Amino acid sequence: MSHEIIYYTIYFFLTLIFSTIFSMGGVGSAIGLVPIFTVIGMPLNLAKAIGLFINSASTITASIMNFFRGVLDIKFALPLVISILIATPIGAWCSQYVPKELVEWLLTLFIITCAFLLIFTKREAKFSYTKTWVLYVIGASVGFLSGLIGVGGGSLIMPILILLDIAWI
Repeated sequence: MSHEIIYYTIYFFLTLIFSTIFSMGGVGSAIGLVPIFTVIGMPLNLAKAIGLFINSASTITASIMNFFRGVLDIKFALPLVISILIATPIGAWCSQYVPKELVEWLLTLFIITCAFLLIFTKREAKFSYTKTWVLYVIGASVGFLSGLIGVGGGSLIMPILILLDIAWI
């Protein structure tokens, strides 16, 4: 058995396990897979591309399921989706001009920030916004960062939305 087949098998099972576990928590698995893949030798840009693909596939699937269940608020989600769809490829494209070490530090900072927000944030709103443009700014910012470091923005966007008490009239 060649080394490539062994690595592909490892990548497959890691993706299957992480995607299953992370989807149960409502978070994309790329936040765990991208660092693990790079540690075991996968080039960072390939790991980021795979991470973005995996998170995109799971987000699309979850969105379709939630739409048919009637629990997807289109008016709320549409500004986020539009801005994220525009900003993520821009962030991914810009990452080629950013030193690899800086991308790795941004990824590390992103993971630490997400963990901090999930563990230490009390789920009470600090601000209240009713303007749609705020969703576009949040979506574009998170989308750009997600594209740059190759992970989904769900683990960052949810605490932001909770802290900002995004409310609709």
